[in-house]
Amino acid sequence: MAVLVYLSDKLLFVTFSVIGVVSWAVWHLLTMRASHLLISRRFKNSVLISVPLRVGKLGFKETMKLAFLPTLFIFSVTSLVAEIIDYPIETFEGLVTAVVAIILLLPVAFFVPAKLVIESAGILAISKDSVNSLTAYPYIDEFLGFGAILSLALIMGKYAVTVREPAYALGVLLAFFCFILYPSLISSILYAEITYFKAVRWLKSRLRPLAAELTITVSCYHCGYKLSGVETICPNCGYPLRIA
Repeated sequence: MAVLVYLSDKLLFVTFSVIGVVSWAVWHLLTMRASHLLISRRFKNSVLISVPLRVGKLGFKETMKLAFLPTLFIFSVTSLVAEIIDYPIETFEGLVTAVVAIILLLPVAFFVPAKLVIESAGILAISKDSVNSLTAYPYIDEFLGFGAILSLALIMGKYAVTVREPAYALGVLLAFFCFILYPSLISSILYAEITYFKAVRWLKSRLRPLAAELTITVSCYHCGYKLSGVETICPNCGYPLRIA
């Protein structure tokens, strides 16, 4: 019942709403100014091409994902630090600490929406031997993948089994997810509706990729004769093209 009292507290609702708006404002400012700094260095010497792609507002699924990933990232980092300093994050006090950390650090998790902007901008990086979509630094994914979700589930499970009353444990976990997701959801909705399209346009204007079509030429490895791609042997030199 105490959990329901907290969930119905109007002041808490207003506070978390303000945190969500502040987080969006920081996301908006930083992704419009610094998202290009998160592009992986392996694309430094690549030729950038902007492929024809209609970029609009984020859909419901993408918005919900954007709301979840920043909280997951911060929780993963918090749980890692807790493990290093031997702090029991799977306790009630530990979950409260995690909520506070997520709320305080949510504004600086701008690199999660910035990563989304980079990878959905429709920019290809062409180097001498490869063609790849533009991506952010891969270390961000270390705290956003299946391992992070599994860690979250295990910590929730450890807390649940230490509480004698299942209903109380369920209420605490429900409050935990409400507290961490609500401000992030506010930020994500505002970002999807106001910032996303502008951030993609800003990134393209900053990187200035070539507005060009990508064409692929297939040629014989042996003599360089241009092929249509359906031949089994080279019509020019007779070199076998299909690998047995």
